[in-house]
Amino acid sequence: MDDEPGINELLRLENELQGNAPSVWDKLFECVSIREPPSLERDAKVNLLKFLQVKTVDKYKRAYDNLYYELNKQGGLECLRRIEPAPAKSALLQPIVLEEQRCDADGEFSSQLQFYRKGAECAKEQLDELVQEVINGREGCEGVYPKIKTLESTKRKAVRFYGGNVRRVADMARAAVICNTPEDLETAYIGLMARIQPHDVKRVTNGFDSDWMPNGYRDVKLNPVVNGHLCEIQLQLRSFFNLKAGQHVVYEWARKLKVTTETEANHLIKILSREVTQEMIRLAEQNWRGTGEYLPHIQLDAAQYGQAEEAFRQRLCQVEDERRGIDDQTSNEWRENLQDEAWARSNLGFTLERQGKNDEAEALYRRSITIDEKLYGSNHPEIATDLNNLACFLKSQGKHDDAEPLFERSQAIREKALGREHPDVATSLNNRASLMELQGKYSEAKTFYERSLAIDKRVYGADHPEVATTLNNLAGLLETQGEYTAAEKLYERSLAIQEAALGPEHPDVAVWFNNRAELLHDQGKCSEAKRLFERSLAITEKVYGRDHSEVTTVLDNLGGLLKTLGMYAEAESLHTRSLSINERAHGKDHPKVATDLNSMAVLLIEQGIVVGAPGQLR
Repeated sequence: MDDEPGINELLRLENELQGNAPSVWDKLFECVSIREPPSLERDAKVNLLKFLQVKTVDKYKRAYDNLYYELNKQGGLECLRRIEPAPAKSALLQPIVLEEQRCDADGEFSSQLQFYRKGAECAKEQLDELVQEVINGREGCEGVYPKIKTLESTKRKAVRFYGGNVRRVADMARAAVICNTPEDLETAYIGLMARIQPHDVKRVTNGFDSDWMPNGYRDVKLNPVVNGHLCEIQLQLRSFFNLKAGQHVVYEWARKLKVTTETEANHLIKILSREVTQEMIRLAEQNWRGTGEYLPHIQLDAAQYGQAEEAFRQRLCQVEDERRGIDDQTSNEWRENLQDEAWARSNLGFTLERQGKNDEAEALYRRSITIDEKLYGSNHPEIATDLNNLACFLKSQGKHDDAEPLFERSQAIREKALGREHPDVATSLNNRASLMELQGKYSEAKTFYERSLAIDKRVYGADHPEVATTLNNLAGLLETQGEYTAAEKLYERSLAIQEAALGPEHPDVAVWFNNRAELLHDQGKCSEAKRLFERSLAITEKVYGRDHSEVTTVLDNLGGLLKTLGMYAEAESLHTRSLSINERAHGKDHPKVATDLNSMAVLLIEQGIVVGAPGQLR
């Protein structure tokens, strides 16, 4: 949107807020220096800035994915998939080992910096000559020869990513080849490999095949040893290079905020205090620094669904009014307007779904698909996202047979458009596995969960929350099959990741406590289960409020445990409360309401009370 704050505006804001109040991001990511005492307004501004930076990173990731899709039509990138990745056989290290220094830790770190940067300087001239020799006379290739990485940049990377081990920094000396076409890039790669001894090539990564980068950028990287120093050569397509040009700060935000390794924008809202969140909303309502465009998104993430619905409806009306003034239906302006309408309908549909307004939500989801198919065709990644959203909605309504083909089609589009190792494919696999689990197809569900887990580990690393989510889902499946010991191990690993990445009071941690408690309940360890259910309930109520629909799952599960313990009055109170919340949030015909009614019926039967039709329980 044109009204969104641009990168330069966010940079100015970042500089202005440096030294202001600590945000939750400081606690998690240590990314803002604190020079002044905190205040509610300053804290809200700092967190609102981070929210916008995360959204900007995500916007560019989508842009890279769309560019990849366009280039890949009719097999346009097939030649690049012939480049075989060569993972490092062990940790990538500078080959020369600095002798142990007789000094303190700071002195040793300084010695490493000086030694390995000097090695980079000695290798740089030979590295540049190697690249120049390969591209000499090739019209489709251009060499880029940056200076060696600065002292400050090397120090920052070594500390942030490698625990202060400078020997692990592999790109102090680097060069790049910018190629006009995929064929030019393949030719440059072949030329480089012909001039480097095989044993000197320590790693090859191919972002056009399996080595997908979490920030969405795609290239081919070689890490050869040149003159005794480990270097890096990047082979980039010009179209990707041009999109990235001038946007290096977005990459820096992704790294600084760990957007691609630990969090998403909605995670921020979930772990902020209500006071800070409300102040962020107040600032956005005033369109502080152009943040009004994101007001409904903040309200949605803060579970203020009524306000978000009103804002999204206004946005949809605005888009439709703007289109009446566009005469040329072949213009970019018309196309952008339709894109805005599809987004507005999808966001409004999700907001209505959260409130149980299901008929209108489904109509909005389907209309969004129709618009996007008109804009992009039937095999674009945006269509896969639309189909996935509708399938998730139908699954939540218990319409499993209707959801299944949509999930299948969404996965097929993503695999073809983005590659089989893309994390969006992992999301599709996870969603399909959860549906199969509901359908009793346990063996197939396990296969899909395991494939999703392998992709997320490869893309994000073993300690990412996405990995924890899939571990948690797989543990739930094993628990359903009675494999309690295996499930318990996965639950424990999932919790360790969640708490380390998100903090002990994040709602995803509450989900873990709930699932772990269910396992303990199944094993007859009721006392331990009760403690974890209560802890899950406390976190969920703190985050969402006592009357939010997110609370009802824990209420129902805790009620079932209390029934097992013979605490019938307490159990009935929880089931009644869950029923009231779900009826108000979703309507009386929602599957969650049916679950509540069934729980109450079982409770009454357990006490010897005759129960008639479910409607008599109301």
